[in-house]
Parts: sequence; C-alpha cells; structure tokens
Amino acid sequence: MRGVRISHLMMALLVGTVVFQGIVSLSLMAVILNDTSTQYMTKQSRRSLAALEASLEAVMEELSIKAVLMGGQKRIVDFSRYGLLNLLHRELAEARLTSRVDYLSVEAGPRVFGESSSEGLPGLPRDPGREIPPGPEASLERVGDLVFATVRTPLLHDEEPLGILTARIVLDHDFLASLEGVIDARVVLVSDNLILSSGEGWSPDHLEALRSDARQGTLQVGRWRSRYYLETLPLRSSLTIPGYLVSVTDGSNIFDLATRYQLVVLVVVGITSCVALLVGYLLYRNAFRRPLEALLEGVRQVARGNLAFRITTPVKNELLDLARAINSMCDDLVIRDEQIGELNRYLTLILQSVASGIVVTDQRGQITQCNEAARELFSLPDLGRVQYPLLVSSLPPAVAELFAEYLAGIESNQPGASREIPVATPRGERLLGVHLSRLLEEEGRCIGIVMVLDDRTEVRTLQEKLAVSARLAALGEMTSGVAHQIRNPLGIMSVSAQMLAEQLEQRELSDQARELLRVILSEVATLRDLAERFLTFGRPLSARPVPVEAGRLLEDLRASLPREAAVTMEIPPDLPPILVDETLFSQALSNLLTNSFEALQEEGGEVFLEVVQESGDFALVIVEDTGPGIPREILEKIYNPFFTTKVKGNGLGLSIVHRCLEVQGIAMEIASGPRGGCRVALRVPLAGGQGDGAGGDEA
Repeated sequence: MRGVRISHLMMALLVGTVVFQGIVSLSLMAVILNDTSTQYMTKQSRRSLAALEASLEAVMEELSIKAVLMGGQKRIVDFSRYGLLNLLHRELAEARLTSRVDYLSVEAGPRVFGESSSEGLPGLPRDPGREIPPGPEASLERVGDLVFATVRTPLLHDEEPLGILTARIVLDHDFLASLEGVIDARVVLVSDNLILSSGEGWSPDHLEALRSDARQGTLQVGRWRSRYYLETLPLRSSLTIPGYLVSVTDGSNIFDLATRYQLVVLVVVGITSCVALLVGYLLYRNAFRRPLEALLEGVRQVARGNLAFRITTPVKNELLDLARAINSMCDDLVIRDEQIGELNRYLTLILQSVASGIVVTDQRGQITQCNEAARELFSLPDLGRVQYPLLVSSLPPAVAELFAEYLAGIESNQPGASREIPVATPRGERLLGVHLSRLLEEEGRCIGIVMVLDDRTEVRTLQEKLAVSARLAALGEMTSGVAHQIRNPLGIMSVSAQMLAEQLEQRELSDQARELLRVILSEVATLRDLAERFLTFGRPLSARPVPVEAGRLLEDLRASLPREAAVTMEIPPDLPPILVDETLFSQALSNLLTNSFEALQEEGGEVFLEVVQESGDFALVIVEDTGPGIPREILEKIYNPFFTTKVKGNGLGLSIVHRCLEVQGIAMEIASGPRGGCRVALRVPLAGGQGDGAGGDEA
C-alpha cells in the first residue's frame, strides 16, 4: 500500500471534521426542528381536541338542561296527559324556537305523540315500546345522513311518568363551523360512509381521503398528509357509534417555518463550514504545511551536505522548536565536520608522510585506501578518480598471491603474515618486505586487511656491503700476518737464487737448467708481489681528501696505462674539482681500468671513462666497457677476496678497490651497462659542496 503524506492526512482530517460537523449539525437541527414542530403541533392539536370535547359536552349539557326545563313545563305535561296533539304540537314549536333546538318531540304511550322540527328536517320514526328513562339521557344518534345530539328526559305529572320528551340538535355544517370558531381548528365528522365538514377550505380529495382512512380503520392520530395534524374524538351513543369528530390542525405554517429554518440552518452551516475550511486551510498552510516544507527542505540540504543552510519558520510552536533543534544540530555537525576534517587531514598527512607503502582493503580484496608511497611503488591510480573498483589482483602477482593466502586463512584469527618479495617496479627490481594484518573494529570484528610495504633494497645492499667490509677487515688482519711470514722467506729465497745464478753463470749450464733457474726467480717474484698485495690489503688505510682537477687526474691516469690500452674519455669542461685522496682514487681507477682491459683481451672492444655532474654536490665517474659483462649470479661474490673468474687472477683487485673507495666515503655501483658490458659508477663529492659521500648508490 502506498504511503499517505501526513500533511494530506491532516487536510483530509480537517475537511472530514468540518463536513462531519456540518452533517451532524444539520441532522441535529433537522431533528430538533421536526421534534419542536411535532411537539408544538401535538400540543396545539390536543388543546383543540380538549376544546372540542369541552364544547361538545357543553352543547350536550345545555341541551340536557333545556330538555329538563321543557319536560317540566305544565302545558306540555297537561297537553301530553290529555292527548291534545294540536296544542302539544304548537307548544313544542314555541318551546323549540325559544330553546333553539332543531327537533323536539313527545312520546306519551301509543296514542300520544307530538313533534316539531326545523325546516327541512324529516320526521323521525317512533318507538312505542321505548322505556321511559328515570332521568335525562344524552347521546349521539345517526338517522340516515344526519347525526343528532339527542337528550331524552321523562315527562312527570305529580312525579308520575307520562312519557318521554326528546330534544335534538343536528350536527350539520353550521354546527361544525361554530365548533371550529371555538376551538380554532377544523372539525370533521367522519364515519364509515359519512363525512361532514364546515365546507370551508376543504377539498373533496382531502375529505374522501379522511373517509377512506376511517372506513379502512387506518385513521390515526398524528401527522397526516404532511401538512395536517389529526386528533380524533369518538362519538358516544346509546344506539350506535356514528363515527369520530376529527380535529384537523393545519400545520402548513409551522412546517413551512421549520423548513425555512432548516434551509437557514443549512445555509448558515454551509457558510460556517466554508469559513471553517478556509480558516482551517490557512491555519494548516501557515502553521503546519509551510513549516513542514521548510523542515523537509532543511533536511534535504543537510543530506546534500549543505550544513550552512538554516531553517526559518514564522510559527511559534513545536515545529519552531524542531527547526531550532535541526539548526543547532547543523552547527554541531559543522564543528564536528571541521574536527573530523582536521583529524582526517592530520591522519592523511601522517599516512602520506610514512615512507612505507600502506594499502587498506576490505574482505573482498577491494582497495579502499593507499598512500602515496604505495601508489608510486606499484604505479596505482588515485582512488578518488577511478570509476571502477581497484582490486588487489592488480598488484604484482607475488603480492596478490600472498594476499590471497592470508585472506583464505583469515577466519583462523592468524595475527599476521610477513614475507620478502622481489618485485619489478618503475625504479627497477626492488626487494619488498610485505606485512599483512587484520583491520578490526572496536567489537573485534574483522572489516578488512592492512598491507604494509617496506622497500628493503637499500637495506639489503647496505647489509651486504657491511658483510663484505667485515669479511675484508677480518681477512686483512689475517693476510697481514701471513704476508709478513711469507715475505721474509721469499726475500731469502730470492737473494739465494740470485747468488746461485751469478755463480752458475761462470759455468756452462744446459738450457734446461737455465730455464728452471729463471722459473724459480719468476715464481719467487710472483710470490713477493702477492705478499706485497696482502700487505697493502691488510694495512689500515687513511684518506686525505683534497680538491683535485678531475681532468688532470684522469689524463695522468690514462698516460700511465700501456699504449695498447685505448680509453675514450668524456669530461665536462666546467666540472668543479672533486674532493678525493688522489693516490687511493687513482689506484682504484687503475684497477677498474685494468679489469676492463683484461675483459676485452679475447674478444676486443672499447673502454669508456666518463664524468657526469649530478644536480646536487656530487659527480659520477663511470668506467664502462663493451665486454661480456658480469653475470647476475656472481655479482654478490665480486667483493670476496680471492674470488675471480680469470685464469691468472688472484681475486684481490675489486676488494682493494672497495677498500680504497670505502675509506673515502665514495659509493660504488656495478651493473650491466647500456653498451652490453660492465658499468661501474663512482659517486664522488665535489669540492665546496655539502656531500659527504655517504649518499645512495644509484648511478
């Protein structure tokens, strides 16, 4: 189900409340008006009915009084006793006119009868067997289409009953009109097949409807035909019940007034509802919707990172408190962001300042962060600019393999893994120390891996040089003693051999003997030269660096070489003097050039001597040949004493060169050159510079 906005719910609730209130108000007002109208009409109709009943009783009582008075008149009694019908008829006529009754008759046995009636009223049938009542009797009687109010009273002579005097008033249009004038309502006499009314303001349809309801027995008290209100009075009679006197109260004015009131209430409630809706909408818009929209816009701006946005709302309610709370939260977030930014900047500076490469990954092997040292080491792109995930598989295979092995066993809570791995980098092949460890949250859950990369190439080179220096120092001490012990016997042997040769010169010797003597002297000389080299190697050296013109020194060195040794030299004309011990430096260069010439004896080639000034306070003195070069597998052994690949070599040349350069603080690097042979680069300090010769070994 799709969600509904709270603002729409509020508006719907407001509209529903107003509409519901209007409907309830209209319903209640309609009920109240109808009930009020009904109660008023009921009271009015009941008053009319009470007045009608009282009027009818008054008529019957008056008629009874008249009948009693006429029954006590002496003439009527005497005329009735003696059967004087003409006189009785005349007396009855006078009495009827005087008493204002419509019919007057006397019954005195089977032979005496007299009557008098208004014009147009037919005579009534006699009943000779009627018993004389003991006193007046009042009743309603119907004779044909006429209804009478009848009173019968006895005729007495000396308290002896003679007959019955009957007085009648016809209930006709005039009588009903007189009743209507008294009770202020319309009166209708209704029976099963008879209906009488005053004849004023009544339509035949209404009269016929009343008679039909009376005939069917459905005539009920209450509202009738929407406009009238009925009350019925049963007509009591000693013979038959002729029907009902119906009090019909016309409620058109009341009901029309109630309808008008309802219309007025409807209009008032409608206008009030519209005004309430308008006022409610304005309140809803100004006090709820607009502040809510301002809050929503503020939240969107904060979500976009615009913490400087401030929510403003004119209302002073809970929404204003919420807006102030959000603004205060934004201020706190700005301060927190500044603190976090400063902390991140500080951590970034620390991370970028670390010489070791640092790579952070998640548990899937995706690189999430790395510092500048790691990017330069592996030529990685900036993580903020790549559009694709950078994986550990993009690192060198050996590093990626170590990472995969560590990741496979990370669930075993292993503390870390370390390994030295040779890796090809833009700076050449380097020896990296790779250390892997888990990245843990505060709860101890692993969320990634931290890889620390140390370039151990220079450290390993320095370690190897220190090892060579230590071996050379130990060997120097040993060879010094050996050389002293060998040199003295060799001196005696050499002098003895020379004296023997002088003595033998006076005699004739065979060529074979002469050759053997020459060999002995030659080998003794070789042994003496070797002993001298041992002494030189084992003797402690001390350097006295002085500024030396490189061009002069190298020219003197080339002049001391054999003529067949051709050297191509390149020296910058504006090169400053170099700071070296001239004797030791010349001896080192001489040995290096000798090695190059010896490497070219079989196949031929060229030897190059070049000086290159670096951007700092150093110069590179490079000796390079086009010979076969030095294989990689023996590069680590070339400084070892007595290690040589030459047939007649003794393996002390490079060891002596190393000692001559080391005592001056001159770094030496041996590698394969671009011309295919061996390339030796010496990093020499310049006179007047700040270099001390202890810099790196890079050529």
